[in-house]
Amino acid sequence: MQENSDFHQTNGIARHLLLGQVGEEIAANWLMNNGYRILDRNWKLKGSYELDIIAFKDNLIHFIEVKTRDRSANNSNPLTAIDKKKLFHVYRAGMLYKKYNHLDFDSVMHAISIVYGSDTDYELKFIPNIHQAMTSMGYYSHKHH
Repeated sequence: MQENSDFHQTNGIARHLLLGQVGEEIAANWLMNNGYRILDRNWKLKGSYELDIIAFKDNLIHFIEVKTRDRSANNSNPLTAIDKKKLFHVYRAGMLYKKYNHLDFDSVMHAISIVYGSDTDYELKFIPNIHQAMTSMGYYSHKHH
């Protein structure tokens, strides 16, 4: 009997979306195992405002941006997808989330990067206070000409 070789294949967009969902599930489980209570996932407001995971811990609201890349991809550093514009959108979405849900707590933004090989073989990095962390790593250095 011949197997259908297309059975396990998806087009690039579907695979990308599926990988993102898998990464968010891994991230949510990691957060819960580390004492975070998940308040919401994939919260969207009017187009560009989206939050991957909203969690609560230590009397703070935590907005977590999750970036997942396939280990076999050439560009397997998920953090390269987080630029100043993306950080601003996460920040703005967070402020709107707090407003719409009447949450009067301080908040902080984090990132979780996942380089995915399989469900049992992946590398997860938690980057606390993402804006400060990425600034100190030189992601946002300005070059003057």
